[in-house]
Amino acid sequence: MAAAFEVPRKAVSTVAAYLAALEPERITTAQATELFGLFAELTRLGSAGQVLLTPRVAESDTWKNEGHRSAASWVAKATGTGLGDAIATVETAERLRSLPRTTEALRTGMLSAPQVREIAAAAAGRPSAELQLLEAATTCTLKGLKDQCRQVRAITGSAEAENARHEAVRRSRFFRHWSDPDGAFRGEFKITPDAGARLLSSLDVRANELFDRARKSDDRESPAP
Repeated sequence: MAAAFEVPRKAVSTVAAYLAALEPERITTAQATELFGLFAELTRLGSAGQVLLTPRVAESDTWKNEGHRSAASWVAKATGTGLGDAIATVETAERLRSLPRTTEALRTGMLSAPQVREIAAAAAGRPSAELQLLEAATTCTLKGLKDQCRQVRAITGSAEAENARHEAVRRSRFFRHWSDPDGAFRGEFKITPDAGARLLSSLDVRANELFDRARKSDDRESPAP
């Protein structure tokens, strides 16, 4: 088992030592540009390793033993990202099980984390579009890729597929909350579009009530940013 860790551990220590000695002001702009590209490739490869290992992390007891409520919560702490990003990583990893070409492109460092997330989300519902989206990733900006993925999802949107997606969202609905270091209450939720519309309607009614009450008492606050 030790051999499985030898390469990544050596890579981490080597890169860490290099960065500790790096003096950007002492290299040429051409060298800086080339090095930037190399570190961008390292970033893609690092993200690929995380996505590929996420299913096994989810199957382990590690996140439970460390007091996390979900594998995504553990991933968020391990990567220093938000819970929303971690949930997206878990979902992407699961979708890749049925997308071999995308998985291979991920392994070779061809795709960034945002690219693989967009492709997996679109191609999971229409695998026949996988190759088309992978080609788009090599020629389009991220915005262009997102547009193509959106078109793929729209084509997939038959009534039957729409019902299936709705049911999938319903089964995966959740509400989570936590406290920020400054004590602020934070939360995140996932619900179906129709439930979201009802929630927003209720919030609008309540917001108007509070606004009218505050206006009558001359208690004014700036709108939320």
